[in-house]
Parts: sequence; structure tokens; C-alpha cells
Amino acid sequence: MTYLFGFLAALAVGILAGMGVGSGGVFLLYLTLIADMEHKMAQGVNLLFFVFALSAAVPVHLTKYRVPVRILGIVLLLGIPGALIGSMLVPHLPVSFLRKAFGALLVFSGVITLVRREAKNSRKSEKKEAECLTNAKETDIM
Repeated sequence: MTYLFGFLAALAVGILAGMGVGSGGVFLLYLTLIADMEHKMAQGVNLLFFVFALSAAVPVHLTKYRVPVRILGIVLLLGIPGALIGSMLVPHLPVSFLRKAFGALLVFSGVITLVRREAKNSRKSEKKEAECLTNAKETDIM
């Protein structure tokens, strides 16, 4: 039964990841709170899951969306060494620090997401207003 719940949790996280939801935090919460896994082990499993999910998602994003090569290069150049260094540091760090750092990362990424979404919505509103003004001027002329 435990394997079934684990499989269903991984499936749900995979679906959320495919929809663009930051599912790593959700999976980590499942592993630590429901599966009662030690936090360091849960982070390792979460990273391993992410590697497989990422390897499936990258080809889709590269073919479906325009991914700027410069940004991809920066992410790869910084991300791979960062992941390696992080995986070597984690065993030597206290769990309380890791939990706080992970919580801070979730809050930071949530704030960034909200700010970007608000800026995007603001630009859309301004564009619609400009279109309405343009359309109004065109109909007034005719």
C-alpha cells in the first residue's frame, strides 16, 4: 500500500510539474510529512525525481518554446556545479538550517512569481487600453 501512495504522489507531482507548478516543494512535503522520510533523504529523492522530470521536460520546452541559448547556457554553467557543490554540502549541514533555507527559497520564489505575474497582467491591461484608444480614434475618424 505504501508503494501505491508513493507512486500516486510521484504521479501527481509529475502532472503538476508538467503544468508548470513548482512541484518540488509539494513532493518534499509529501516525503517528509506523509511518507515520514528523513529530511535529508527526502531532499535527495526530490532532486533525483527532478532530474528525471527535467530530462523529460527539456526536449519539449526546447522544441515547443523559444529558449534563449544564452540563458540556457548560464543556467547550465551555474546549475550543474551548484547542484554538485550542494549535494556535497548537504550531509554536513544541520537539518534545521536546510529546512529554513528551503522555506526561504519557497517564499522567495513565490514572491518572484507573484511580482512577475502582476507585472505581466499590468502590461496586458496597458496594451488593451492602448488598443481601445487606437480603435476609438479610428472609428471617430470614419
